[in-house]
Amino acid sequence: MGLIYKPLGVSSFKSLSSVKKHLSQKKVGHMGTLDPLAEGCLPFASGGLTSLIPIVNKIPKVYEVEIYFGVSSKSVDFEFVDSDSLDFKKINFDIDQIKEFLNSLIPKYSQIPPNFSAKHINGKRAYELARSGEDFELPSKDVDFFSYKVLSVNDPVLKLEISCGEGFYVRSLVIDIAKHLNLDAFMYSLKRTKVGLFELNNLNPGEIQILDLKHLFPEAFYSNLNQKEFENLKFGIAPKFSCQNQIIFAFYEKVLVYFSYNLDSVLKQKFLINS
Repeated sequence: MGLIYKPLGVSSFKSLSSVKKHLSQKKVGHMGTLDPLAEGCLPFASGGLTSLIPIVNKIPKVYEVEIYFGVSSKSVDFEFVDSDSLDFKKINFDIDQIKEFLNSLIPKYSQIPPNFSAKHINGKRAYELARSGEDFELPSKDVDFFSYKVLSVNDPVLKLEISCGEGFYVRSLVIDIAKHLNLDAFMYSLKRTKVGLFELNNLNPGEIQILDLKHLFPEAFYSNLNQKEFENLKFGIAPKFSCQNQIIFAFYEKVLVYFSYNLDSVLKQKFLINS
């Protein structure tokens, strides 16, 4: 398990191709899509560890977003903006008014996903309908909004750090701020810096970092199997442990060969050896 710094302009799927090549693995899954016009932390799991994705802690998600006031975009990002037309003229937005509004949204608020999103409507993606010019509105959903920081104010651009839960759309927050101020605005840039215990730190675009399981699952039980226990695994016989931990990892000669976890009161087991 680890993360890749997804570069700007590259899809999450294409970024995983780099991970597959780097790890010589055919099976790699990510833990939360980033749009092509966003960059940053894209956590992944490979091989048999993809079975652990449902139980990996993925909150908080932390983003750095730049909001450009005075110009709108139907996708709320840079896609439909003519960069040559941006003059960075000051519009004197009220930062105190923005702070007051953001404070009113913490810790949870009802958010409408942007029309240019991957949400499904009658079997079609919302962004497909939006691109074809169809008029529709997605239903609102309560989302967790933990905190924010003002990173910089360079009128007409405001840079914020947003800490939130899963299912939170930063573009929707941009829409909500713009509506509150009665101004046009779009998301000038977006970088995800953290997902749970996965953090960019000093990574550069395209770089990959592998994380130790003990870092990601500090509450788990870790065991080293003897030869007999390892041989039993080949016959589908799971090792027995006298512990109450919900997650168990078993190694043989420093190689992970088995893990188990409880999900919704159901025991899930994975044998990572060839019979």
